[in-house]
Amino acid sequence: MESPLDHFFNDRIDPENFNALTCGPLAVHLKAYAQELYDQGYAVQTAQLQLQMLANFNRWLQSNCLIAEEIDSSTVERYRRFRIKAGKLRTGDTAALARMLRILRPSQVEMPSSPPIARQTILWEFQHYLRQERGLAERSITCYTPVVRAFLAECFPTEIPDFHQLCASDIAGFVKRQAERITAKCVTLVGTALRSFLRHLLHRGAIDTDLAACVPAIATWSLSSVPKFLPAEQIQGVLDACDRDTATGKRNYAILLLLARLGLRGGEVAALRLDDIDWEAGLITIRGKGKRVVQMPLPVEVGTAIADYLRQARPDCSSRSVFIPQSAVCRFRQFHRNLFAGGPGSGKSRS
Repeated sequence: MESPLDHFFNDRIDPENFNALTCGPLAVHLKAYAQELYDQGYAVQTAQLQLQMLANFNRWLQSNCLIAEEIDSSTVERYRRFRIKAGKLRTGDTAALARMLRILRPSQVEMPSSPPIARQTILWEFQHYLRQERGLAERSITCYTPVVRAFLAECFPTEIPDFHQLCASDIAGFVKRQAERITAKCVTLVGTALRSFLRHLLHRGAIDTDLAACVPAIATWSLSSVPKFLPAEQIQGVLDACDRDTATGKRNYAILLLLARLGLRGGEVAALRLDDIDWEAGLITIRGKGKRVVQMPLPVEVGTAIADYLRQARPDCSSRSVFIPQSAVCRFRQFHRNLFAGGPGSGKSRS
């Protein structure tokens, strides 16, 4: 039966290169790698490029007297830098090395997966996404990588990343701390890199909602300063100041919670419609700039406040907007009084 290596190469590779695939520290693992490519239906030409690069990696390991059990993320990074210096690093090489490292890990009993290795693998996959899916230049990828590395180290310092644990406050807090120690121009890069990474996580199914919408925008125009965030106790003080026994207080409380807990813009709150809230799924649809539409989790506290406003304080009207402007409420009430008092517009004549 034809092996995956024979399938991809057959007579299309010289004996020396084929020997580099079948001998040396990676021999067994390269067969497993080829089998994985074969099972996933990789094209022959694509598989050849990956396997030829790994054959070179195999020779490099031999020349450095390294065995498979000694290979970790730092070893792979050394070889990647070696190819960069030699001008031989191609698109897809980093992702192929990350795949090879994943295959090696199960056999490395003495070196189990660790947070640093996991974070490095995630970075390689992100870089591959930027190259292959986004088509970004290497310069942009180089700028984005340190931002994401810092984000992973801060959010998952001692554990393998579980991105389902991420929430809006983690993202906003990271950007805030970065903004306090770097220039405003660099903060823009932090936001751009983080949004790209969060969209990558959504693309690969690591998160269920588009958390990129939670990355706060930072003003960078001339003479602007980094926005100041209210401490938690001051935010709570503003919320407590709302008189929730009144219709206006219920409305203001719900709006302030949307601003404070979800980080929404005023325009996004004003654009909310009744159909944007999925009560059963606990999701809220946000309509942002540029006709961008994203779904976010609806915290229980926020949902309760909105529901209280809708049931107890929102006037009955034909509008599908969640929040009715106070001026519209006043006009509605005046019309209602006129209607039943025979005033202007009521259709009744005064006696």
